[in-house]
Amino acid sequence: MAAQSTKLGRTGVAIACAGALVACTSSPDPTPTPTSTDAELRIVTNHTPEPSGMEALLNGSLATDDEGCVFAQTRDRRVSLVWPDGYSVRGDLTSYEVVDGDGIVIAKSGEELAIGGGGGATDHSWANADCIVGDIWIVGAVSQA
Repeated sequence: MAAQSTKLGRTGVAIACAGALVACTSSPDPTPTPTSTDAELRIVTNHTPEPSGMEALLNGSLATDDEGCVFAQTRDRRVSLVWPDGYSVRGDLTSYEVVDGDGIVIAKSGEELAIGGGGGATDHSWANADCIVGDIWIVGAVSQA
């Protein structure tokens, strides 16, 4: 009986060691598939480093789409914003801000904005021009509405 007990003990130890070895050598979890919440934020920028001198007014707030494109949402439509060269967006899909070339915050998500500027024709050489959907607005001065 003692020999059988020792044999079972060794078998149990061997099974435990084998299980630990498999756990340590199993392949890592696969890389997660990107989802819309993983999208990198992007803004359309033109080739001019200064804000537009146009003075028409667009009221709306910043919004994003599934591709990470930042645009203005008015009461009834999406408007593609074209920012000056050197501007960028930082943050994530839930909280972000557009900054100028010096890092000064120009606009924030969640705020109603008064966006100066005006319409124009699309230039497909602009950075992130693939974000343009519908009307465009070449951004001038921006303030809280």
